[in-house]
Amino acid sequence: MTASLRKYVRRFLGDETAPSAIEYALLVAGVGVLIIAVVYMLGGGARSAFEHASPPGPAPTTPSSTP
Repeated sequence: MTASLRKYVRRFLGDETAPSAIEYALLVAGVGVLIIAVVYMLGGGARSAFEHASPPGPAPTTPSSTP
């Protein structure tokens, strides 16, 4: 090996920024999966709570565009 290649390999093996970036990415992905799972599990209960919070009213009307 040439001296410059050895120097490059040592620097590459000593660099720890890539593994820490991967760890952070895995952590963010895990938190995302956890949030999705919680929303999925609580979604039906939240919908039911909102549906039963007030009696159904008349359908909303949209203003007509003709004068």
